Amino acid sequence: MAESEEELKSLLMKVKVESEKVGLKLNIQKTKIMASGPTTSWEIDGETVETMSDFIFLGSKITADGDCS
Repeated sequence: MAESEEELKSLLMKVKVESEKVGLKLNIQKTKIMASGPTTSWEIDGETVETMSDFIFLGSKITADGDCS
């Protein structure tokens, strides 16, 4: 979780860099983001990161507007 788009991009890049140090690779095709406000298209190393409007977490549906069911 992050407070801003820039903070989230920074965190994702840190995960990518630290993972590579131990021989792991961040799979951008499996990486998704969700924002509570407007977002622009995202790319990391030339690959587009998918933006979601909702997701399931521990059996509950979380939506971009903050609803949880």
